Amino acid sequence: MLMKKLNKTWLIHIFSIAAVGLYAWVIQHYYGWQKILLAWHEVSPLKLVLCLALMFFTYAVRAARIHDFFSPSPDYPLASCLKIMLTHNLLNNLMPMRTGEASFPLLMRREFGTPLASATALLVLFRIMDFQILMVLGCLCFLMFSSAHTWQLWVMPVLILAPLALFPLKKYLQQLAPKFVGYKFEQKFVQVLDILPSNFFTLLRMWLLSWLSWGTKLVVFTFIMLWFADVDWWSAMGATFAGELGSIIPIHSPGGLGTYEASMLGISAMLGLRGDWILFAGVQLHLLIIFSTLLSGVVGYFIPSRGGVKAGSSSTELL
Repeated sequence: MLMKKLNKTWLIHIFSIAAVGLYAWVIQHYYGWQKILLAWHEVSPLKLVLCLALMFFTYAVRAARIHDFFSPSPDYPLASCLKIMLTHNLLNNLMPMRTGEASFPLLMRREFGTPLASATALLVLFRIMDFQILMVLGCLCFLMFSSAHTWQLWVMPVLILAPLALFPLKKYLQQLAPKFVGYKFEQKFVQVLDILPSNFFTLLRMWLLSWLSWGTKLVVFTFIMLWFADVDWWSAMGATFAGELGSIIPIHSPGGLGTYEASMLGISAMLGLRGDWILFAGVQLHLLIIFSTLLSGVVGYFIPSRGGVKAGSSSTELL
């Protein structure tokens, strides 16, 4: 068993080193790193600072989503939630194979004393909302770049409002879980249902905060793409969405180096978007994302930790 774990760890390390090396070689081969870096000389410092501030704003909104979930409890201050969000974002973006996701429940336990099962269920609930938003945006991109008929737009309100339907269906889904979910996943499925807010307006605020975060993120990323690509707004947004959708794929290199750009190219092609501009602008966007992630991680490091002593008693009531 130990040998199997060691072999898996070594395989991840080998994959990570190979992916980063291949990424550096491909960029050097097609463009040259000097050309990539010189392109930033054309970017206004004011624009750069503004975009970094808005990217940090999206982290703060996601922290507010955690804080609001536990409100009005004073045991989950916004500053501590921001520390968790920034640290989790750093680990999740830089660690390979989505292994950084596991940091969220560990950070919640360390900071607030939240049980691992509760924190994991909360993370899954957040990811369900994030995935739903990406699916809605994906459908919009498909309708925009395909020859789909306008009557198909009726499905959009259904997709947009789907997470809110979890609230009235909660008890019904809990009853159906043992029948339709395998034993292996039944407990986790029930935990996610149990952690749904008991107040509809709490769920509504989580949903709105998720849209605010993603909406801001995609608009900012689209502007960054347009710094390096002479295309229209909607083409740049389609490529941006393609990169973000690909970022949820479980298999990715450290920092998403290479896999982010590959998914952007592949999904963009599925939308009918092609051109050298996608890779060139995508690399630039990705570099800024990594820089923002590192910068926010440093900020998170200097936010004082609470140590999870006071919140431990109340957090056990989540499940």
